Amino acid sequence: KVDLESFIDWIILESVSGNTDIYNNVRVFRSSENGSKWEFGFYDLDLSLNRPDYTFKALFSDSGISPGQLRAIVKALVKNEDFVAALLTRYAKVRLTTLSNENILAYMDRYEALLEPEVPRNNARWGYPTSRWYDSTAKLRRLIVDNDWENYCLDQLCRFLSLSDETRAAYFGS
Repeated sequence: KVDLESFIDWIILESVSGNTDIYNNVRVFRSSENGSKWEFGFYDLDLSLNRPDYTFKALFSDSGISPGQLRAIVKALVKNEDFVAALLTRYAKVRLTTLSNENILAYMDRYEALLEPEVPRNNARWGYPTSRWYDSTAKLRRLIVDNDWENYCLDQLCRFLSLSDETRAAYFGS
């Protein structure tokens, strides 16, 4: 009943973003067509990318902040070799493309340019200094660049899944 590829993508995106606010932010949807499967929606990321230690932690660790049922499902699924293979295969594909440091920074550039004209009005409404937005975007950039985010996240995934060096190399190279 669940689109497994959608669920894997959701796990990867929530984990790489280090979202600490998953608890009430899980949404699923499906088409009304017969045979449609439930897919996961990825949204509400205002508490993401602010704690590098939360990458993969919320869904893969007992000490993470996440809905208990989803964490239990993920923890059960990672005991299944076929699921782990599907997760690692998908992560290997998106890590150096969609989730590469360069791609993330390019998206940031695009959205900063799009949103920048709205910053003074938004900050005036909420009583924030305009510098707050610029400080926040600079902090995000430093997080990606200084931590070599794509490799940092790979290390976290491998750690939480207790991957051997051989398995890591098989999926991600040396």
